[in-house]
Amino acid sequence: MIHPGPLGEIGGGDLPRRVALSAEGIGFPPHATAGHDFNLVSETEVDCVLDAADRALAGATFRRDGTVPVSIEAGESSMLAQRFGDAGLAVSTFAPGSADDVDFAVGQSARAEFRTDGLEDVLLVDGHNCHAGLSGAGPDLGHVTPGSKRSYDLYDAAGTAGEAAAEADRGRTELGVAWDPTEWTPEEGIGPLGVRVAVTRVAGVEAAYVLIDGNNMVPGLRGDLLSAVREATGVDHVEVMTTDNHVVNRTRADNRVGEEIDADALCETVRSLAVDARDDLEPVAVAGGTERTTVTVFGNDRTETLATQANAALSLGAALAAAVTLFAMSVSVLLFFLT
Repeated sequence: MIHPGPLGEIGGGDLPRRVALSAEGIGFPPHATAGHDFNLVSETEVDCVLDAADRALAGATFRRDGTVPVSIEAGESSMLAQRFGDAGLAVSTFAPGSADDVDFAVGQSARAEFRTDGLEDVLLVDGHNCHAGLSGAGPDLGHVTPGSKRSYDLYDAAGTAGEAAAEADRGRTELGVAWDPTEWTPEEGIGPLGVRVAVTRVAGVEAAYVLIDGNNMVPGLRGDLLSAVREATGVDHVEVMTTDNHVVNRTRADNRVGEEIDADALCETVRSLAVDARDDLEPVAVAGGTERTTVTVFGNDRTETLATQANAALSLGAALAAAVTLFAMSVSVLLFFLT
């Protein structure tokens, strides 16, 4: 699990686009449960991740059966989950509460809770879909860390969702997809992947998964998007995710989906794509796989060191600016009296 940061195209900042481009069809690269400590140190490291994904695909066994989707709530945590063959998909969120990245260790523990009946391959997605902004998120910025109440809520939700998915009705899996790159720009909070929607149908029960190429969302927008999809399609379950693509943070640390673009326009785009994806439903075979690879990431020490150096640079910059200003004023005063 890798985090798409730190900013712009630096390191793994453009990881979602690279992953999507490597797919033969329409790629859906959601946000994993990892924070900035798991930023790749260079763009070349992305190739290692993509190679591992190719190996997982080559060794995967495709199956046509799946389970109906289940929605679970535990404390502040909500989860939409399905099983496809021998693989599981679980999308988590703490909305309407404000939350940011889920710690790597928390995600690993939640995946373990979800596994039942020997299920090995679980894609646990951090919905990353509601944040109050840097000024309103509190001292921890909404991070979900080990030992926090939210971490235990997530464990409970994952365990319950895993059991419910294992016991859910099975049927033939159908899938439909739709994509619009949109005309919005990274400066407006939307990355190059635009908006993508996937709709599944198993045993007559439908779920819509909406993926927006951005870094989190303003509070309330997720709810509007869920309502828009339900009203347009009548699907039984809906969840909205962002990729956490940091190309939208080239010049701004806080550039959430919905800050710069019109919410109604985004709702209309998502509504239209959901209808198209539902119309695209057809029987498919699905597989999951897990591969490991070695990459170099920032790590906890590097992240803290980078932050310390940045703060030191800012402090020196302020002192230097003051010195330059004082020098300029002194020269001006001398010139005034001497001329």
